[in-house]
Amino acid sequence: MLPDDACTTVIACDQAHLGEFAVAMPTWRKFHPELWRRPMVAFCDDVEPPRWWERQFRKFAPHDNCRFVAVPPCPGASQRGRMLATFIFGVAEHVSTRWYLKMDSDLACMGPCPDWEPDDWFDDAKGHVFIAHPWGYTKSIKMFTDLVAWAATVPALAGRPEPPGHPKESKDHYKHRRIISFLLYGRTEFVREVAALAPALPCPSQDTFLWYMAAKLGRPYCTPNMGKRGWAHNARRLHVRCRAAMEQELPVS
Repeated sequence: MLPDDACTTVIACDQAHLGEFAVAMPTWRKFHPELWRRPMVAFCDDVEPPRWWERQFRKFAPHDNCRFVAVPPCPGASQRGRMLATFIFGVAEHVSTRWYLKMDSDLACMGPCPDWEPDDWFDDAKGHVFIAHPWGYTKSIKMFTDLVAWAATVPALAGRPEPPGHPKESKDHYKHRRIISFLLYGRTEFVREVAALAPALPCPSQDTFLWYMAAKLGRPYCTPNMGKRGWAHNARRLHVRCRAAMEQELPVS
């Protein structure tokens, strides 16, 4: 397991997702109390000041070492794109630990996991730049082709091979082996590196960008099945899952 001073938990919240955090975060704290011993950064929509967000979070998941940072305006970006971009540029600026753990608002922890944070995930000799759940496509095709077109204009990326895959027109998917980041451990120095190459996200998806940069730069990453490690990512049943999790009795140590 990572030392408490080696990892910062990061979340991003706006008004539309505050209710999800209210039911999800207590399950994180119940089964992973280490997250409440570690620093946390909450990137929050600037429609309300950071102190307002702090008061809301204290109602359901008080954290004594959490900083609340306003997400800056991003002209031309959608609300979703602005909030997701902070997982690149906000992390690069505000996280000082070697690793960070990015968690989504609709993520429930369903129970303890005996094989959590194994040392080989974070082994410097292996050099993983992130650890996240595997995924099989990018949606839409345009999102991927926009990344390819952008990369051709960046000297550090131009001429490097593209990650293997193919379009599936009927579903507007680009099929390839990649990741989804409902729960993602990232190496902070890698985020700083890729943030320096892009003044803004070239596509409205931080995990697509992060995966693409690792693939283009030839950096290793790890894709364990997070569902088999106690995590459930499904907003439509979030309240039901969280209620079931909170009703569980903790194992006797």
